Amino acid sequence: LADLDVPILQGLCLTSSRAVWEASDDGLSPLDAATQVAIPEFDGRIITVPFSFKEIDADGLSVYVADTERAARVAGIAVAHARLRHIPPAERRIVLMLSAYPTKHSRIGNAVGLDTPASTVALLAALREHGYRIGDFGSYDGDGLIHTLIAAGGQDPDWLTEEQLAGNPVRIPVGEYRAFFDTLPTDLRSAMVEHWGEPPGSLFVDGNDLVFAALRTGNVVVMVQP
Repeated sequence: LADLDVPILQGLCLTSSRAVWEASDDGLSPLDAATQVAIPEFDGRIITVPFSFKEIDADGLSVYVADTERAARVAGIAVAHARLRHIPPAERRIVLMLSAYPTKHSRIGNAVGLDTPASTVALLAALREHGYRIGDFGSYDGDGLIHTLIAAGGQDPDWLTEEQLAGNPVRIPVGEYRAFFDTLPTDLRSAMVEHWGEPPGSLFVDGNDLVFAALRTGNVVVMVQP
């Protein structure tokens, strides 16, 4: 498969029924997360979404049943990757998302036993070697990258300043976010409003924009996900 030099997508075949999956807050069971996500990622596969579920047929036997809507979602992801292959690397837009939970400066890129900043720098170097435009990112080491993200705001509400909010160029208009929010299922929207209030809330909001801690240079954005 590696010799084909094409993206390999992993469609998730879950060991639960669609109804159980849809009702679960966890999404995937530990078994499914290991066999359908973690292990395939080590093989270099691109993880998509569940498309097949374990149901009980008329004879009381377990059978895997493909779901039409979910299968179409996997197919759409495959078509998007096929289209992307025909776009020159220098014209592709790339986002590297670093987790930060809880949203503290000390937690940016947190990962047990892994040096995420060093991995990010290595990934940026590999992107440059393959023709991507990474701009000033080529001058960073791991510590420099993280401190620059912190200086951009870092998504830490205890330290975020009005100047950082106003100066950050990576933002989404509140109206655009609200339009997307309104497409979510009613029960999900109600639960979100119950827990966090009406969107967009008050955190990381600057005027009519939602602001993200991010660096952008060339065609690459490195962003902190709160």
